Parts: sequence; structure tokens; C-alpha cells
Amino acid sequence: FMFIVAKLLATVASALHETSRNVYIRLTPLIGGPSNLRLHSTLLIEESKENSMLIGFDFLPLDAQSPATVLKLIMLQSCPGYVRELRLPRSDSDIRIGSTSSSIDDLRIAASTNDTNLHLLFNQCWQHTLDLANMATGKSLLDLVRDLATTHLRTSFISLSLVEKEEIQSISSADADEESQSISRAFAEEKARRFGRPLIDILSDSYRQRLEASAIEFETELRRAEAEAEDR
Repeated sequence: FMFIVAKLLATVASALHETSRNVYIRLTPLIGGPSNLRLHSTLLIEESKENSMLIGFDFLPLDAQSPATVLKLIMLQSCPGYVRELRLPRSDSDIRIGSTSSSIDDLRIAASTNDTNLHLLFNQCWQHTLDLANMATGKSLLDLVRDLATTHLRTSFISLSLVEKEEIQSISSADADEESQSISRAFAEEKARRFGRPLIDILSDSYRQRLEASAIEFETELRRAEAEAEDR
């Protein structure tokens, strides 16, 4: 009997795992806005476990780049909006906020029933995204905002782009080479000082000239000190 119960529970768990899909939020620039300001949000859900494609829903002004639309939004007036459905590949920048057993059709219906009058304060892409995320994951809006903020900040500060990593590695390598050369020079000069001229011949002309100048300066100072001692 216990074996049957355990097998039944395992079957149920496996079925739930197969129907459960990861849910993400993607941040992108506003249409026509600066590329470094990722202020627009899109809710994404796995299309299936067999591929890396995502189905996304976001909320946009009907004519986002129209001067009249921009003016209305700046003046905090409503403008016509619409829900857009996307099919996109998974991105490393996508922020996972949980999982859902809801189907894509469920989310499609929920997305389409929202108010389509877009307003920057009361009904914009973020409200649309968080309402769908709440419906999909069951998390409260407060929990969603907290998870989104902490994950985004963590990845922003810890993750580095490939270019940044290459620059850091290049700088580190250059610093290491410079330090290695400095140590080698100091070591060679110390050996030359201790063991005499034959080792100096190993060094380049510029190093040899520096050592000879130092020796002359030292000898001059020694003779000056001896002369001052005799005068006393």
C-alpha cells in the first residue's frame, strides 16, 4: 500500500513538474528611448520544456513614437494602448521570478482583458507586467517587486560583460608583467652589486649606464665626506 502511495505521489509530482513553466521579466529600453535605460517591462513564460523559446506579453502605447502620444504621456494624460504578444529566445538578462502551472492561453486571456487606456501613473507596462506575474505565480505585488529588485541589483553589480572582463584581464596582465619586470630588474641589479662587473654585462646598456652613474655618484659623495673629515 505504501509503495502504491509513493508511486502515485511521484507520478503527481512528475506531472506537476512537466506542466510547470518558468516565468521571467525582461527589461528593455522604451521605444525610441535611450538604449542604456531599460525602463520597459515584458512578462515571459516558457513555451515548453523542449526548447528555449519564451512567449511574452507587454503593454505599449498604440503609436509610441508619435509626438502627440509623447506629449499626452508627459502631460499625464491617457492614450490608447495595446497588448503585444512576442515569441523570443531566452536571454541571460531575463529575471526569473517564479514558475506557473497556468497555460499560455490563460495568460493570453488575462493579458487581453486589461484596461487598454495607457497612463504613466495608473496603467502602464509595469502594472500590466506585475498583474500578469501575480496571476501566473501567485506571489503578491510586494513580493514580486522585492524579488525583481534584489535579483536585478545583484546581477547588475556582480555580473560583468565580456568586454569588461577582457579589459580587467588585460589590465591585470599588464600590471603583472610590469611587476615581474620590476622584480627582475631589482634582482639583477642586486646580484651585480654583490658579485661585480661580469653580471653587469648581462644587463642592457641603459641599465648598465644607470648602475655606473650610481657608482660614480656614490664615489663622489664618499670623497666629499672624506674631504670634510680631513678639514675638521
